[in-house]
Amino acid sequence: RNLFDAFIARCSDKSPEIRMELMNFASAYVSCPGALIEPVNRLIEDRLRDTDENVRLVAIRAVVESADVRPDLIEPKAILEVAERMRDKKPQIRREAAIRLAKLYSNIVDKKGPPRGTPGQGGEGWGSNMRERFEWIPSRLISISRNGGLMPEDRMRIEHIFDEILLPPLDASCSNVEERTLQLVDLLSLFAADGLDAVATMLKEKQMLQEDMSTYLALRRGGIESSSQSSSQGDSDEHEEAEMERRLSGMASKVPIPSQDKSRDHFRRILTEIHDAKFVKALSAISNPTAAMNQQKNAASFVMNRVGKKATGEFIHYMVYRLRSTILCKESVSVLLDTLKARDRAAKSRRNIALFLLETLAETFPMFLEGYAPELAMMLSEDDSHLVERSLYLLSRCGHYMDSSSAVVKGMRENMILLATTGSSTQVKYATQCIHKIWGGGERRSHSAADKKALAQIFTTVQEGLVTNLRDSDRREEALTGLVQIALLAPNVFQKEADDVIRLVRDEILQAGGGGGGGDDEDEDEDDGADKRSKAKGKGKAKAKSTKSKSGKRSRSSKSSAED
Repeated sequence: RNLFDAFIARCSDKSPEIRMELMNFASAYVSCPGALIEPVNRLIEDRLRDTDENVRLVAIRAVVESADVRPDLIEPKAILEVAERMRDKKPQIRREAAIRLAKLYSNIVDKKGPPRGTPGQGGEGWGSNMRERFEWIPSRLISISRNGGLMPEDRMRIEHIFDEILLPPLDASCSNVEERTLQLVDLLSLFAADGLDAVATMLKEKQMLQEDMSTYLALRRGGIESSSQSSSQGDSDEHEEAEMERRLSGMASKVPIPSQDKSRDHFRRILTEIHDAKFVKALSAISNPTAAMNQQKNAASFVMNRVGKKATGEFIHYMVYRLRSTILCKESVSVLLDTLKARDRAAKSRRNIALFLLETLAETFPMFLEGYAPELAMMLSEDDSHLVERSLYLLSRCGHYMDSSSAVVKGMRENMILLATTGSSTQVKYATQCIHKIWGGGERRSHSAADKKALAQIFTTVQEGLVTNLRDSDRREEALTGLVQIALLAPNVFQKEADDVIRLVRDEILQAGGGGGGGDDEDEDEDDGADKRSKAKGKGKAKAKSTKSKSGKRSRSSKSSAED
């Protein structure tokens, strides 16, 4: 006991080297159950906040190594303190804490630890209760990655950890997409709201970076024309140069390594000094979200090998990683749609996450849902009103990728009209948006005369039903919601019924304007008020005219004096 007390005292020695050396032995105490664990746990927690960075580094390793062997003996506060080290002022500490925690979680989930009661022996692994103690780690990792106080390379390193450690790495043939997608669903089902927001932001930034890169490369190749109606070639070239600079700035803001200004210089050097057709083709493949995972992977390897040994090698590594769509891809959509089909209570959280991921894809990579019209049409026929609403939302974001001439979409038409006229306010709102996207083509398809006619016919049918509902006090809110959407999306159609709509909502309009739909006496008062306002307005005009005349005379007089 005296020896142990001396060990504890030396762990607070004034010499960092001694504190660091004794931390190397601390994990041995924690891994053995007994009365010595509690003081050692407190000691390690203190050393995680040590003033010396090397001591903090060794303390992180001591905690995680102990938890890897016997997670049932480690104090939860110690693991939380390791998570706080991901905000440490030293980059090495931040990196070590993030990587160690991710591997710890991965090992426990994969049941690589020994079963309880048999330390040091392989076996079935830890039970679900023990895994629940560490299920907060992935969400905390991703949430911290969006923290403004972290360096950009730390954020991208955490995203890389999420992609390569918390999820099974893509195999050589990229054939394990289903396994990765299902594990991602399970992982995100443990996330808090801020963690899910961070995942959505991560995908959104990937989409924006891919769009900037694709546009930049297309401009370089001269593959697109300037949207400006310039009268000369010089104006067109100037516009394209300005657009390329804007896209460079956009890319630099998504990969600010080591800073946004330096990143812009890196991008400019890479994209303007390298005149290799294969290199540009590989970058185009990485930036194409619909490219096969295998094609993206090969293109990424080519790009990194091409410039990996140059000064910009680290920057290229991060750039390529941020460009690639590795977390979710087009092949993931079928797995997510299959997950929605499960109806047991245990699968409810997984269905919610599958819906969240599908909605995120519809907002960021809507082209992934192209070809899935039959599955989305079936979702519209579900008894679950919430699922119908979310399905409509999906279609309202990706409907322009649906073929309006296909039999499936044609069969969806009557159901969409029904939802737009008899559904809840949310269903009515999204159903009208779906009609505009699917049959109007949104911004993606050009509008032919036939398309415009078909869209006008559908909206006219919907509007007639909504105007009828407007007379029904029980359906006024839903009807107004739909009519507002039609007025925004198809104003020409709305004008046909505008007078009836205004007449039917006159009371609401007057109330919104501060007036009221009064009787005859009030109408007379309003007429008297109107007469008074008219007379006052006439006097005001006469006075203004007189003032203007006098002002004009004074002005001419002043002008004459000035000329004299």
